Amino acid sequence: MGLSQFQENAPARRFLAVWVVALVIAVIAIGIAIAGDSGRLVLRFDRSGIGNGEYWRLLTGHFAHLGWQHTVLNLLGLAITWKLVDVMGIPIKPWAWLVIIVIGVVAVDIGLWWFTPALNWYVGLSGVSHSFLIAAAILAVRDRNQMGWLLIGILVIKVLYEQFMGPTPWSESSSGGNVVVDAHLYGVVGGVLAGFILAFAGKDAAIMRAESNQRGRNA
Repeated sequence: MGLSQFQENAPARRFLAVWVVALVIAVIAIGIAIAGDSGRLVLRFDRSGIGNGEYWRLLTGHFAHLGWQHTVLNLLGLAITWKLVDVMGIPIKPWAWLVIIVIGVVAVDIGLWWFTPALNWYVGLSGVSHSFLIAAAILAVRDRNQMGWLLIGILVIKVLYEQFMGPTPWSESSSGGNVVVDAHLYGVVGGVLAGFILAFAGKDAAIMRAESNQRGRNA
């Protein structure tokens, strides 16, 4: 009876394992959005604040947003990213997503601080979201999934367009403010680094395989 219930709950457990990191990110972002303008001002990536020792901004700035419109847009992109990864058949383990988050956040922070010195403040998840996408694409390629190459190509074209032409036509109007395209570039750099680290950790190290497949592999 206990084993039967365990097997019946396997899809729910797998769903939770796949989506837990995205759900935590969403809860944090929504909580900050509820705090309103005052919360955003305290938590955003702010050059003068960081220079004065407010180092929490290096992390919290990625979860703060311009407002509800910006929050919903970024969380929608997050959901699409997670669903795309699942559909491609490479559900990434929670610990691997955390590796991507850490490296992506550090890459965007370093990039904005050192290479975009004119930027005074920044909010939003879009930079790290680019880390998610490119890292997942690299893992897909490592898993011999051709969709990974397509995703890499789309991201490279997008980032190059933004660097030479500016934000995509719809992005500023939909987010409700200026788009910091450099954050996308730095996010891709961080995602590439994270993707290669996870890929070289082993083919199945970062990817959650179905239990039936695992039993077949171990048979």
